[in-house]
Amino acid sequence: MLKRFCAKCGKEISKGEFLPGYICSGCYYEKNPLFNLKEEYNVYLCNECKSFSFSQSLDKSHWKAFTEVDFVKLLENALKTDLLNKISSKKSLDFKIEFDRESFEYSNGNYIICNITGNSSIEDRQKSTECLVNIKRTTCPNCSKIHGKRFEAVIQLRNSNLKKIDLNKIVEDIKKYVDEVHLNHYESFIIEIEKSNNGYNIKLSNKSLIKKIKSFIETQYYSINKLSKKLVGKNPSTGGDLYRIYLLIRIIPLEKGDLIDISKKQYVIKRISNKEV
Repeated sequence: MLKRFCAKCGKEISKGEFLPGYICSGCYYEKNPLFNLKEEYNVYLCNECKSFSFSQSLDKSHWKAFTEVDFVKLLENALKTDLLNKISSKKSLDFKIEFDRESFEYSNGNYIICNITGNSSIEDRQKSTECLVNIKRTTCPNCSKIHGKRFEAVIQLRNSNLKKIDLNKIVEDIKKYVDEVHLNHYESFIIEIEKSNNGYNIKLSNKSLIKKIKSFIETQYYSINKLSKKLVGKNPSTGGDLYRIYLLIRIIPLEKGDLIDISKKQYVIKRISNKEV
């Protein structure tokens, strides 16, 4: 009877065991593993807001908000989202992660050991590997910006000249709205709120947030809005001009049905928009 041997290791194998390259399954899987992962990974955890990143980069897009009460559960979701999903989409793998919580407690939260198993439904095989995840405490770019009070845009919330109203409720509405935006846009948040003589100055982390707040205010309140910009310096990377954006919002304290006097004549308000009453 004709005998068959693996072209790589010399092991005798049956006809049905041959895989591409005339090698046995062991040599084939060694040459073509289901996936490859590093033995160690670093995850950076912000001491202030508990956001995290797998990169120490100052690029804000690399950081994500802490959405889990249990840090180990958060780490599991982070590994799947940032590392394993990219592999899974290419090779149709299902991953399971098991954490050694004792290693997390023993190291005082400085590292955790995890075992990652990938299953292939196509090739009917699996692979397991052990990884060490080091947890590095640091300060994220957003918190650094807050501590340095660096801001790119300002909402100037003001009373109109017609009648003063309590702006505190509107400020709270803006804060709640920005908190909702922050969940999906980590780089968008309020740096500081200052009280002025006739309202509030709300300092924002980026310019794109000012457009979102403008749209939000227009759906909730009657107001007069005015955009402007101010030159604040030069971009150290490009040498171009750096501008800070200002949005003046004057709240109109009027409602449909109100009576107003204009030139000794009374008028009933039937419609209010941002451009006319």
